[in-house]
Amino acid sequence: MQFINPYEILEVETQDSNEIKKAKRRKLAEFDLAQDGTIEFNNVKIHKAEFIEAVDELDNLQKSRFYWSLKKETPQLNNFLTKGDLSYFYNFQAQKIYEHPEFIAFVSPYFAQQYNRVLLVAFQKNDIELVKKITQSAPILVNNQHLDKAYEGVRKLLNDIIQNIQSITQSIDDEEGHYTAQNSNILIQELKKDINIQLVNILPDYFQGIRNEIAQKIRNLSVIIFNNLHNSKASLEIIEFALKIKVNTITRQRLQEDHQQISEIHKEREEAHKYGAILIKYAFVIQQLIKWIEGINFELELDIKSLRHRASKLINIQELNQLPPVFDEIRIQIAMGLKTLSVLVFNKYMDIKTSTDLINLALEIQIQDPAVRNHLKSAANDLRKIVANISARRRYWDCYIATACYQDNNAPQVIAFRNFRDQVLMNSFWGKLFVKFYYKYSPFWAKQLKNYPRVNKFIRNKILDFIYKKIKK
Repeated sequence: MQFINPYEILEVETQDSNEIKKAKRRKLAEFDLAQDGTIEFNNVKIHKAEFIEAVDELDNLQKSRFYWSLKKETPQLNNFLTKGDLSYFYNFQAQKIYEHPEFIAFVSPYFAQQYNRVLLVAFQKNDIELVKKITQSAPILVNNQHLDKAYEGVRKLLNDIIQNIQSITQSIDDEEGHYTAQNSNILIQELKKDINIQLVNILPDYFQGIRNEIAQKIRNLSVIIFNNLHNSKASLEIIEFALKIKVNTITRQRLQEDHQQISEIHKEREEAHKYGAILIKYAFVIQQLIKWIEGINFELELDIKSLRHRASKLINIQELNQLPPVFDEIRIQIAMGLKTLSVLVFNKYMDIKTSTDLINLALEIQIQDPAVRNHLKSAANDLRKIVANISARRRYWDCYIATACYQDNNAPQVIAFRNFRDQVLMNSFWGKLFVKFYYKYSPFWAKQLKNYPRVNKFIRNKILDFIYKKIKK
C-alpha cells in the first residue's frame, strides 16, 4: 500500500478545486500517453486507477486538510510516508496535529508500513544509533489497529530466533543434535551472533513479552546443557547472557535463582577438578580409618600401640587445614574417624595413651561446623575425666603396695607389678576385669589395713613376693 499525497502528484500549490481539476486532467493525459499506462512518482510506478483513487480522496474535506497539512506544515513526515525518508526522526519538530486522534488514524496504516520497513533494516544492520533514533526520538503515529504491523518485521525476526533456540534445546534433549559436552561452548558464540543484546534492550515496551521469552528460552538451553551435556561452564555463560536481557522482575528472579545454583555447582566442579589428586589422597585416608575401625570392631590383629604414629604419618594436618572450604566435609569425616578410633581403642584395649593421642590429633583438625567441633571437644573432655579417675584409682594400687607393703614407690617389686599391670593384665579380658575389680576395692583395703603392720608384712612376704618371683620368670 503506497502512500500518495494527491497535492504532490498533482503538483499544485493551492487547494482551489478548479486548479485541482485542471491538474487532474493533465495527469490523466500523461497516463494515456504512457506506453505501460503508468507514471513515475517518488521512484515508484503509479497506475491510473491508483492515481484516481488518491485524487478522489480530496473530496473528503478532513482528508484534504490532512494531505495539505502534510505537504505544507509537516513535509518531513510527508516524505517519510511517501519515501521512507528518515528526516522525520533526525530533525523531529513537534506539531499539534500529531496529537489529533483523527490525524493519527489517517496516517496510521501508511506510517506503520514505512516504520516496519526502516526499523527492520536498521535492526538487521545492527545499527544501534539508528534504532534508537527510530524508536525514541519521535512519536510513532500509529493507533492500536496498526501497531502489530509497525513492529511486524522485527517481531518475526525475534520469533525466528526463539524458534531456533528452542530447536537446539530440543535436539540436545533428544540427543539428536551435533552438540556435545566438548563443543557446547560454541553455543554462547552462536547466541551472541544471533542476538544483539543492546539492540534488543532498546526496543520499545511492545517487545517486553518477547524479551522475556527469549531470556526464558536461553535459560532452558542453559539448563539442558547442564543436565544433559554436563557442561557447567557453557551452561553458566549462557544463563549469564540471558541475564543481560532487559526482562521483567519475575523472569529476572527466576534467572538469578538458576544462575546461583549453576554457579555454585560449577564452582564445586572447578574445585573438584583442580583438587582431584588431593581428593583421591584423602579418600584413601578415610578408607584407611574405616579399615582400622572395622579391624578393632571385628577383633582383627592390629598393632594398637603404633596407631597414633601411623595416623600422624597418614594425615598431614597442616595440609588438610589449609585446603579450601570444599574440603570441609572431608575434614569432618577424618576428625570423626579419629574420634571413633579413640573411643574403640579405649573401650577394647584400655590403652589410655593411644586413645588420648588419637582424640588430640582429631582436635588439631580445623572444623568449621560448630556442632562437630563441640562434639569432638566433649569427647576429649569425657576421656580426660575417665583418665583422671583411673589415675586416681591407680594411685591407690601403688600406694597400698608401695607404702603399706614395701614403703618405697620405686622398689623393684612395685615397678614390676606396675609393668605387669600395663603390659599383661591390660591386654586381656580377664586381666582388665581384675584391674577394674582391684581399682574398685583397693582403697577400702588400704584404709582398713593401714594400722596392721603384721598383716601387711605377711601379705608382702607370703603373697606379693611370691607373685613377684613368678612374674620375674
